[in-house]
Amino acid sequence: MRFGTLLATKNSVPPNLEETMRTDNLFYKLLEKQPHLALRLANLDVPPKAEYHFTAIELKQKAQRPDAVLLPNDAALPVIVLEVQYWLDALIYTRLVSETALLHLQHPEYTHFQMLLFLRSRQIDVESGVWSSLLASDAIRVVYLDEITDNLTQEPFRDSFAPDEQSALLLMHLTVTPENRSADDALVEQLATSIANSQSQAYQRLFKDLFVSLYVSKYKNLTIQEVRAMIDTREIFDDIGESLAVQQYGQEVAEKVVAQKQAEIVSRMLEANYSIEQIASIVDLPLQAIREISMAKNIKVV
Repeated sequence: MRFGTLLATKNSVPPNLEETMRTDNLFYKLLEKQPHLALRLANLDVPPKAEYHFTAIELKQKAQRPDAVLLPNDAALPVIVLEVQYWLDALIYTRLVSETALLHLQHPEYTHFQMLLFLRSRQIDVESGVWSSLLASDAIRVVYLDEITDNLTQEPFRDSFAPDEQSALLLMHLTVTPENRSADDALVEQLATSIANSQSQAYQRLFKDLFVSLYVSKYKNLTIQEVRAMIDTREIFDDIGESLAVQQYGQEVAEKVVAQKQAEIVSRMLEANYSIEQIASIVDLPLQAIREISMAKNIKVV
């Protein structure tokens, strides 16, 4: 089985690079473990015994890399070329087609391709333009993540997926919905149930770590105590304190608190007309850091 990386070059700059990295990481890990989930969400008809392996193939021209390439075990099945896009990108269709063409040019042994475009919502979809015929012929298939994960509230749809697939879909749902603590806390209940029903302890750890990482990214003002309080009531999260994601978030929060206290001390010293050299020697901060605090607080440097 061959695996790759899910980081792709983007033509547009996202509003939040950290969030983009987290969502890229989410899809990398989910597709690595469950490549068939992408096919199901796109409603692709493949034989029951068909197997796909997740990989990422770097295309040498301009170092382009699709978000995912799913390779089949049967040469008669299509190679799946997949892009996941969370932000408006006017050239997303062109990039997907060019990546597929380059893939075929550099790997002529692949002769049948299916392009998939996973978009956060219809609002960021753009005109397919010159590629509209590919869209009409189903050579390109588009999946709107917010719409398909909204169906999780419907039991027949939700129950058609295995517990691990349900967990993956719930995590996707968390990334495509607006901030709403009550709605997302209710989602935690569903996620805890699906994780508890998983037969794989490795999957349970993966999903719990991904959840914490995504949740604290979405709600950046949470304290570590609030995160623990929210999940400590669910038995499946009993060992969450051992989670690397929780530990990292706790460290990030602690570092922010220290930085805020340092900024307050520096501000008071600046207002008391200490020189930046004196402040630097007392609080052990670089001169540039003190200048930045003075600019942020609009305090004149002596």
